[in-house]
Amino acid sequence: MSVQIHTSWGCIVVEHDASSVRACRLPSAGPFDSSRSCPPPVLHTIRADTTSSAQPIVADLKQFFAGLFAGERAEWDAIHWPIASTFRLQAWRYLCTIPWGTTRTYGALARDMGRAGGARAVGQACAANPLPLFVPCHRVLTADHGLGGFSAGTAWKQWLLQQEQGTG
Repeated sequence: MSVQIHTSWGCIVVEHDASSVRACRLPSAGPFDSSRSCPPPVLHTIRADTTSSAQPIVADLKQFFAGLFAGERAEWDAIHWPIASTFRLQAWRYLCTIPWGTTRTYGALARDMGRAGGARAVGQACAANPLPLFVPCHRVLTADHGLGGFSAGTAWKQWLLQQEQGTG
């Protein structure tokens, strides 16, 4: 089942079952990047293709996205973890421990995981994150606190960080 969140930057698609999210695809933020000013994405509509057993999670997803786009704290716990390497699963779980409105560096996250020197591997785990927005890889920055990369483009990463800082 899926929920489609239509925005001015394109359609976000969230795949889910009756109790958890399974995948999230963000549209590319188009020609925008962190060096150019761009208008923030605007939430237009939320549409669900679902069964009655999934109604509770759909209602929760609608609330999550409405809050996110309003700049309100929006966190999610019901995650169906995909099959992945032990390291990636560990990294994704650590990402979920980074509090709303704060950031960590790739290196600091690797050290927290007991993998000093594993900053690049953490970055690769972030790049492979199948649940951006729900597993907050956008909260991880480079050693010099630059944005680094983001699967849907740095405009999304910058906007998400601004939302969490209350400046979105």
